[in-house]
Amino acid sequence: MALSENLYIVSGRHVDWGSHQFTTKVWLSDSVTKMFTELKTLPSGGDTSYPGLVIEGDNLYVSYYSSHIDNEARVYMGHLTGVEALTN
Repeated sequence: MALSENLYIVSGRHVDWGSHQFTTKVWLSDSVTKMFTELKTLPSGGDTSYPGLVIEGDNLYVSYYSSHIDNEARVYMGHLTGVEALTN
């Protein structure tokens, strides 16, 4: 999701190789510096992935699935605020 010419919000599955834990995370990506800055780890675990992102004003909405509650994959919705401050 483009915030500007060089800044993007991206999301996906993250693997902690030390613990072999899977989570869904949201990052800020800068295409000039090639840096990723973690913004949020969403409540997630087990079978988790395929986030969809929508920005509306200062809000980021993230839909994703996860099986962290009872090993059954369910769809969740995350809401983050402060998107506009990321471009300043």
